[in-house]
Amino acid sequence: MKTGDLVTLSAYGRRLSYVCGYMNARKWQRHEGVDRPMYGLVTRVTAPDADRPWEKHPKIKVSWMGERDELSGREVYSKHFNRKDLKMVSKS
Repeated sequence: MKTGDLVTLSAYGRRLSYVCGYMNARKWQRHEGVDRPMYGLVTRVTAPDADRPWEKHPKIKVSWMGERDELSGREVYSKHFNRKDLKMVSKS
């Protein structure tokens, strides 16, 4: 994944507890029970920190389109996503 790619949440990403709570609130508050997909643009990809050997995946920052109350990351305290949390949107 690189900067400028159009992405959405993968099945794994939607099952994360923080993201799942956000998606449920979003579904019922703004769209009257209709589950609409979220699309986002990758704005930054940073390599894992060298001083944290337990972090092996690049950190991906996503700007979600059309969202007032933006989903900032995969957990409450992190402001990024991992590669397996996201999937590319088809070009067709």
